[in-house]
Amino acid sequence: MIKDDSLSAAGFPNCNIITPENVQKVRIALLEHNTSQMQGYKYYLLTLVLGLFAVLDFWPRAIQSGIPQPIVVILVAFFLGLISGAVSYSLARFFWYGQIVGATSYAHLIKPNENEKTKTLMGHLSDCIGTHARGDMIDIKKNKNRLHRWMFWLGEHQWWLLLVCALILEGVFFLSMFFYLSPYPSLGVNFAILTIIVAIILVFLYCSRDPRELIERDLRNLRGIPS
Repeated sequence: MIKDDSLSAAGFPNCNIITPENVQKVRIALLEHNTSQMQGYKYYLLTLVLGLFAVLDFWPRAIQSGIPQPIVVILVAFFLGLISGAVSYSLARFFWYGQIVGATSYAHLIKPNENEKTKTLMGHLSDCIGTHARGDMIDIKKNKNRLHRWMFWLGEHQWWLLLVCALILEGVFFLSMFFYLSPYPSLGVNFAILTIIVAIILVFLYCSRDPRELIERDLRNLRGIPS
């Protein structure tokens, strides 16, 4: 790592412009941005908890109002699944930004390679922060467990995160329908099977690979190192 106060030796062009003072200003701006994003997901989580209570309160009120019970159950099961998926998404993103915020204060500028010299100072420092966070996550001495690494990797790769959240939504929906239809074996068993299938897919995704390998690949790509 290259310390911010030794920019002249870091291989940056125009080092008279990229001063330690400017680096500090950019670091503060990135810290404020990442902290704002992390706080935003915290508020999303609190809102979803309130939404959960609203759904649970809706159930008896809807039945008392005369809405057919099957429709109420389907709606409640869907919203429970939706909230579960949204909570999973927000938790992963909150965890990701938490790691980035932690790394923002400690990451130093790394000597840029040829491809990185065209980046702005903010862009390059942001990459250095990401490098530092990924390094912490795959460092054996930090003793990060598999769940932490999966949350970190999914928090960055939002398309994969959305896929996992969709599976969680479906799993909670099928499970809720199973509990409602369990007295009717001809229907309840179908939802039990669907729930088991979703659970098997999620367990397979969790156990199939060590996310350390995926984070290391991202780290190589960030630094322009061939895989």
